[in-house]
Amino acid sequence: MYATTCLAGGASYVHGTTLERHWIEVTRCELRLDLGPSAPPKVRVALLTDFHYDPLLEGDFFERIVALTNGERPDLTLLLGDYITNSSGAAPEIISILGKLRAPLGVKGILGNHDCSHGKRSIGIALERCGIELLCNNLLRLPCPEGTLILAGLDSAWGGFPDPRILHSLRPEERLLLAHHEPDHIDFIRPEWRDKIALQVSGHTHGGQICGPGGVVLRRVPGGQNYTRGLYQISPQTRLYVSRGLGTVAIHARLFCRPEITILDLINQ
Repeated sequence: MYATTCLAGGASYVHGTTLERHWIEVTRCELRLDLGPSAPPKVRVALLTDFHYDPLLEGDFFERIVALTNGERPDLTLLLGDYITNSSGAAPEIISILGKLRAPLGVKGILGNHDCSHGKRSIGIALERCGIELLCNNLLRLPCPEGTLILAGLDSAWGGFPDPRILHSLRPEERLLLAHHEPDHIDFIRPEWRDKIALQVSGHTHGGQICGPGGVVLRRVPGGQNYTRGLYQISPQTRLYVSRGLGTVAIHARLFCRPEITILDLINQ
């Protein structure tokens, strides 16, 4: 029995480290939302998050991710933070790879908790140098061929200083797309401001990273206790999507939780 258990555990570890860790899944989801009367009828958004770049192991992996993402022809690509784990020295290399992403409305990035703890300023500079606009408690109005998409990004709730008061500047009929690293923070936004959010997109949780069969989450992290992966209805006006992300922390493995490129087709209605 002990030998069988050890063999099963060893096989799972080998599977998680050699296969599933770099077995990319492109998740496509069509969402019908109220993005406001001035928003375009449709916009395709790509989400990439939780890179946790290891220069010894993953250069080719992220080059492949960039190629796959560009191949989906998104209108907008959002990077949802945690470019590094604990060393800002790895940031320029991964961000230079991400600088090859292309989208008509641009590539925008926010910071995660690891970024805020280990090189917030240097990572922000690296993003800007590669043509990736950093969103940190600010709001953009992105002109589209058939309207204007309102996009906002908040600072990390774990290591940064998120300020949702930016939502207060919206007109009564306006709605926006919000990028924020930690999904649970949506529960702490004042309801009258939260109702302005058509969709929040987040990462942080890695989808559980090491899960049970069927993707059963075995461990939840602070900031991702309530929302771990996939789509949630927060209120009649507001939804939340949590991406499983791409990288790993603590152990270089994933189990029943493949790395995810997220493609969201947002239909304004």
